[in-house]
Amino acid sequence: MEPHVPTARTEKAIAWARQHLGTESYASRCLAFVEDAYERPNELELFGGDFAAESAELYAARENAAAAARRMQAARFGDGTAAATG
Repeated sequence: MEPHVPTARTEKAIAWARQHLGTESYASRCLAFVEDAYERPNELELFGGDFAAESAELYAARENAAAAARRMQAARFGDGTAAATG
């Protein structure tokens, strides 16, 4: 796993998440919690569902699995092909 590299957005997300630890409004909705942690303090909108399966369906994850794997491999090995793989 790569080490955490702080950015303004990630630091805001972490701070928001820490402030909301223990809240019961996200029970069994982990993805929604993480999404809100990034969206709310950073004033941006991520498009996806409240559950991983819902987001996977929205983004046609099954149909795009090969392209995603290529992007992940390119990012991991730094071979410069990440942008070219779609």
